[in-house]
Amino acid sequence: MLVILLIMLLTIAALMLAPTYSTDDLQDAVAMVDRLHAAAKSARYEQLRPLFNEPSYAAHLEAMAGPGASLRSIGISPFPAPPGFENFGKYWIVFHRYQGLEAEHDAVFPLVPTGEGLRLGREMPEDLKTAYKVEHIDFDLKLQPENSRASITAVCELKRVGDGPRTAFMRMNDAYTVLAATYNGLPVELIVNKSLGESMLNPKTTQLLQAGGIIYLTNASDGGQLQLKYDASVNLRGLDKTTPDQMLLTSYWYPHIGRGPATSTTRIDGPKEWLLMGNGNLVGEKVVGTRKVVEYKNMLAIPYFHAVGGPYSLAHETEGRGRKFRAWHLNVDKNRAKHDAEMARDSVAFFEDRFGKFPYDGYDVVDTPDY
Repeated sequence: MLVILLIMLLTIAALMLAPTYSTDDLQDAVAMVDRLHAAAKSARYEQLRPLFNEPSYAAHLEAMAGPGASLRSIGISPFPAPPGFENFGKYWIVFHRYQGLEAEHDAVFPLVPTGEGLRLGREMPEDLKTAYKVEHIDFDLKLQPENSRASITAVCELKRVGDGPRTAFMRMNDAYTVLAATYNGLPVELIVNKSLGESMLNPKTTQLLQAGGIIYLTNASDGGQLQLKYDASVNLRGLDKTTPDQMLLTSYWYPHIGRGPATSTTRIDGPKEWLLMGNGNLVGEKVVGTRKVVEYKNMLAIPYFHAVGGPYSLAHETEGRGRKFRAWHLNVDKNRAKHDAEMARDSVAFFEDRFGKFPYDGYDVVDTPDY
């Protein structure tokens, strides 16, 4: 009798905790997306807050988006919940924009059923607990300055680090659209920036979904190599650029899980006259015709990756403790270059004396025009 009663109580509790949906939940979700677009178009948070289950849930969105007028430029993308995370809500919404280095993150909310219909629930944290981490990334960049573009291949080593759903939930700036993907060498079906009605998940296959700044890989098993191909074509004042006269990538131009650290190798193929640099130590360089290919290896796990290129000149060089410290300029300012290179040298010595050996062969300061 006690066992039967316990089973009944557990069943009731499960039903109370599980979200419930009408038979028209997809149509309800689509209608909610339309309401969100209309509220954003009004540029008034007073129109948006009532669409949250609690008005306070909108706080981070308001901080991320800025003044009301900025709402009009915020992307609003719905997507089916990552498999294994449906208990938060069957459909999720991401409010997204280009995020600068160390800036805010895109705001993700589940749609939850209420007595007044679907509403936006509590925000899903950027460091949403998942069973995976990105342990290493191999970057291959081919610069096409004549087309203001860079073609990128990123091979991510996904490692399963705990129990939980076999979905790897990641983020990447919404300026980058995945063009092709493989997982452990096999092609992966893409669902990229589709409507809810077009975003059909298959529980029996591995798929990669992208919605704005959200990416997730289903059926990621015990981990492996996720290869993504995408292009960069950006020219943002004070931020990233792929223009005829320079390349700078700093801001989440790669998939990450909660801004977690990873090691990396970076290969850049660009004009032979250009300075080409990535994170870590230079381990290879060759010139073939009009092109140059460099390779950098960084075996210290870091959370932010950079790539830079352009017709920079060596403006100053100094040495310290067996390392070279350089400053690179487009238009050489010798005084500033000397100051920057010597400050880098002295800073490394200061921290090395107090915390341990500096892990790199040298330090380069690249004076980009407006970053």
